[in-house]
Formats: sequence, structure tokens, C-alpha cells
Amino acid sequence: MKKLALSLILILFVCVIAFGATACNRASTEGQLENVFFNMQDGATESYEYDVTNSNNGATGTYKTTIKYYTAGQTVVLSEYNQVTECGKGYLFTSELTMSDGYSSKSACYFLVAAVSGAQSTFLKPVASYKKVTGSSNDFTQYGTYNGKNYDYTLITSETKEGSLQVGASKVYDNNEFHNSVRGVNDSIFSSSFSLSFNVPVVTADEQASASITAKSIGTAKIVTNVLDENSEKTIYDCYTVEISRSTKVAGTTQKIWYTQSNVKYSGFEIRHMITQIEEGTVLYKLKSFELKL
Repeated sequence: MKKLALSLILILFVCVIAFGATACNRASTEGQLENVFFNMQDGATESYEYDVTNSNNGATGTYKTTIKYYTAGQTVVLSEYNQVTECGKGYLFTSELTMSDGYSSKSACYFLVAAVSGAQSTFLKPVASYKKVTGSSNDFTQYGTYNGKNYDYTLITSETKEGSLQVGASKVYDNNEFHNSVRGVNDSIFSSSFSLSFNVPVVTADEQASASITAKSIGTAKIVTNVLDENSEKTIYDCYTVEISRSTKVAGTTQKIWYTQSNVKYSGFEIRHMITQIEEGTVLYKLKSFELKL
């Protein structure tokens, strides 16, 4: 779990995503990605837990991610290093991975709910980001803010370094949580096909550069999760399969993510395009449980 090809969530997308997109019936990334968390109120949360296995070294672990809604004007704490004051309404995405071989990772990003000019939809725009990796050969902490066309960051390893990476003034998503952003792809695009191409400014202990990433729909599949139903049987979901690939430093590296085709009902509400499984090389994330608190 200490190599670059660790997981979509942890290593390959370690800073911010700047998009250029094409699809069958949307002209822009914002037109394709919608806000799927619209039924959440102040303080509401979506929480997910995944069982993680690495067949390469036998390590096992748990990955947890939470999405929390904030109204405008609040202070949002991402970490001991950074926070957002007087925030606009939006969502704080946090995640934590703990593995039996000692590897751990924590990340957070705050997204504003932004409108699409001339369209009846909204999308999520990143404001600030944080990530900390320990138990690897190249531990690091990085945090920063999105400022106009740039992501301004601080990288802490054996020394502290400040820098700025150009990401563009629009069509930007934080790569720590890109997998959740894709949940907002319009149903008509998911059910036919789509392709998103975007640049990734990478901030890790040994790399601060841009990469070229492509996310595309490659079909459907039935995914057996570790979520138990009322009969203690594993729940099976019909899912869309999305492939993620990077064409630069680790050319040929791919990940796959499975999103539910139908909305998942929970306590009278519905969860859209829930992530049931993530696969990267020898590392597998399989959904174990989920909860929606309103």
C-alpha cells in the first residue's frame, strides 16, 4: 500500500483536477456534473465504510468517507493546518484509510455549491484541500486553497515548501474527492457513455507536477458488496463501470469505480450513484456500510 499505484482516492489524484470535457450531450464539465447531495440540510451527513484488501502484500484495512453540508457563513475546519471562514454553502468531504501494514491517509476538501451559467443545474467547486500520508516511504502533509486560476499549497515533508500550480479559473475539482464528484454525472450520460479529460497538478513528497487523466464509462456490472441485507446476505447492485487512466508519469495505470445505476433508498430518501467498489491494481475497496443522517 506504499506505492504510487495505491488507489484513486489516495495517490494518483493527490491535489486538484482541472477539467476539459466531452460527452454525448453536454458541452462542459459543469453541464455533466450535478449536485447529487441536494436533499441534505445543515449538518446532514452521508457516511460510507469500505473493506480494503491488498492482494500484493496481504494487508487489509478500512476506508471511511463522510460528506457534510454547511450553510453559508460558518467556519469549516479541514485540519489542524487550514480552515474556511465565512464559507459559502457547500459540502465538506473527509476521508480516512487505515491499513494493517501501518499505512494511513487522511484527506479533506470543502466544495461550494455553484450555479452553471444559463443552465438549470448546480455543481461543486473546490475551495480548500488537505491531505496527510503516514506509514509510507515518502510521508507528507499538503494543504492549500484554490485562488483564481491557481492552487496555492504548502507541502510538509522533512522540510516545508510552498508553491502554486495553475489549474484554470473554472472546470476544477479536487482530486482527493474526484471519485465522489463523478457521482453527479447526468443519468442520460451514465446510461449511454461519457468521457472526461482533465489535468491534475500532483502534490506529493516526490512529485509536484501536472498529469493528464481520463475518466470514461466502459459498461455495466453486477457488484457484490459486503453490505448485508435483512437476511444477512450480501447486497448486489447493478452498477455503471468507470475507468480512470493517467497518461504521463505512470502511463498505463488504471483504476475502476462502480456506481449504482438506480438510486439507493435509505430512510425515505435516495442516494444517487453510490460508489460500491473501487479497484486499482492489487488494491480493492468494497462497500461495507453506509448511512444518511438528515
